[in-house]
Amino acid sequence: MTQPVPGPSTAPPSWPHCGHGATAGDPVGCRGVHVPRHTSCLAHLGEAERKVYLAGLAAGADIDHRGTTFSDRLFHSLLDALRDHRTTGHPCLGTARFESAVFEGTAWFEEATFTGPALFTSATFRHEAAFHAAAFEDTASFEDALFEGHAVFQEAVFESTAHFASATVDSKAVFVRAAFDGPAELTSVIFNGIAWFEKAAFRDSARFEETTFRATASFAEAVFERDTRFGAAAFQGHARFDGATLQGAPVTAVAFEDYPGFEAPTFQHAAHF
Repeated sequence: MTQPVPGPSTAPPSWPHCGHGATAGDPVGCRGVHVPRHTSCLAHLGEAERKVYLAGLAAGADIDHRGTTFSDRLFHSLLDALRDHRTTGHPCLGTARFESAVFEGTAWFEEATFTGPALFTSATFRHEAAFHAAAFEDTASFEDALFEGHAVFQEAVFESTAHFASATVDSKAVFVRAAFDGPAELTSVIFNGIAWFEKAAFRDSARFEETTFRATASFAEAVFERDTRFGAAAFQGHARFDGATLQGAPVTAVAFEDYPGFEAPTFQHAAHF
């Protein structure tokens, strides 16, 4: 279920913003951060200036596009400018600041590498967010993000902390075979669609406290190697933990009693272990 879109905030963002399209009803206008040495965001920059900016980027560059709205065309032009044409052919980003950005089309970050912090806090993905096989070498933050389409992190690798706290996923969430090498923070997430964590590996702490799974949630064959917490999580659809292991032991009803924080979920349907 898609969340209602709130009206524009009258409070300006904390960064120098574009202001394009400001009206009496929306005195702030476009929230996009200024492109360096300009007073407009990337979406409202003149065509010639945008080409110069993109031509100055290269694989591994740091970028800051907080609050910017990306059309399909604009998004692909940015990713192409960050593509590693010499070796992998995939995008490579340094520090990537997309806080409060809006992706109007599919956000194709498949097989992208983020060598610096990947910051998507409060971002909105109108269609699919495609992070299949993406590599996050530093902190990845999707805290408070809204995924209106599928959120696909299949085979993604999170080498540091993965923040998804308070995010909302309206469609499928796919974390099949994802590897969380650092802490996985998924507290208070709302999964409105199917949530697949099959064969995911949680090698550090995994926190799903107060998270709501409104459809089927599958952790089949997932591996939880360290502290795992599902306190006050609610499974409103079917929950599957078939073949999952917790600190090397099979996840069973006994395991829920033995590990603090893991025994507290509520199951509206039968849970399969």
